[in-house]
Amino acid sequence: MKFIESNFYRILAWGLAGLFFMLHYIVRVAPQEINPFLQVDFSLTMTQITLMQTSFLVSYITMQVPAGLLLDRYAPHRVLQGAVFLVLLSTFILYEANSFGLLLVSRVLLGLGSAFAFSGSVKIATLWFPRQFLGFLTSLTQVLGMIGAASQVLIDDALSIMSWRSAAGIYTLIMLAIWIVMMLVWQDHPDRDKVSHTRSTSYKAVLIDFAEAMKNQQTWLVALYTGFIFAPTLIFGESIGKNYLTAVLEDFTSHQDSTMISIIFVGFAVGGIFQGLLSDMLGTRRPSLFFSSAGSLLTFTTYLYAPINYYLLCLLCFLYGFANSGLVIGYALAGEINPRRISGAGIAFANMMSVLVGTILLSFMGMLLDYFKSVQISDKLAYEYTFAICPICLLISFVLAFYIHESFCRSVDERL
Repeated sequence: MKFIESNFYRILAWGLAGLFFMLHYIVRVAPQEINPFLQVDFSLTMTQITLMQTSFLVSYITMQVPAGLLLDRYAPHRVLQGAVFLVLLSTFILYEANSFGLLLVSRVLLGLGSAFAFSGSVKIATLWFPRQFLGFLTSLTQVLGMIGAASQVLIDDALSIMSWRSAAGIYTLIMLAIWIVMMLVWQDHPDRDKVSHTRSTSYKAVLIDFAEAMKNQQTWLVALYTGFIFAPTLIFGESIGKNYLTAVLEDFTSHQDSTMISIIFVGFAVGGIFQGLLSDMLGTRRPSLFFSSAGSLLTFTTYLYAPINYYLLCLLCFLYGFANSGLVIGYALAGEINPRRISGAGIAFANMMSVLVGTILLSFMGMLLDYFKSVQISDKLAYEYTFAICPICLLISFVLAFYIHESFCRSVDERL
């Protein structure tokens, strides 16, 4: 048996893609920790800090659809090698940055490269593994991302012993090593000619395939589900959760705040594995959608408004993350509800919506907080009122789950 045909190579091929997704998440959440240092070193205003985050999100969202199209048309491992190089280049620019303009360029390149991380990992999984493993591998991919997101406490600890520029340099070297290994190890699928029908023969055909996916009402329902179920995690876990905790839970230290936020992603990682395996074993997807929405709504609402102690809050963070991990089942559905040849576009669209909904709401919440401040409402009440949007998002996702069809863990092609 050739090495490329072994199970070890299959795991290695997917594992490198999953590792990229994890590493992209580390630098994705890092700004919450390094922004104070950037403000001092570059004399940045909060408007400029916000613009940096927006530039990342806009480029990330904008590239989601092209990423899916490219992954469907070309060899996924070649596309991912280019994406890893973009992230590598972005962190090198961050390391060398001496102006606000270069910081913006770094964030834009990071968004462009990161857009391929998740959909590329799932695409490689569909190419190298039997279909029945898709739910588990999709979940495991998201788990790796959550491990990266949970690194916020470690980033905070690292910045206590080194400068942000040194940390960026170390990250750049790690990405360089990963990119070199990918270039040396990744090879074309041995049956590429046999599965060539799953790739579009021209860019025009790719656009036609994507338009076909968009005509599927289920594509929109699943994508909106991923957007609303993940919005509270993006808002609280990745963006302004620390601001909320500082204003509302004044008795806790900054380290305790970071710990609670990190625990959300630990719960997400554990729950992602459990829900992925259970979904594959039962051969159904919808039960996970309902559990995720209902469990997330109950735990997050309790976390926001119940007067409980620190350790119970940590437990609620874990349980919320565990329940919220049903998001990954939505990604699997996004591929299964469409023909296999356009599964990458469906997954990319769902991934795009999972960020887009939260980004729009985050901007609105920022304006709402400014309004409350202008009418002299206390910070504590302002954040409590504003964060009521998060439970509403989870309630909407629960309603959407009723309208999503069951795929029985099989693609449309296999069910026809």
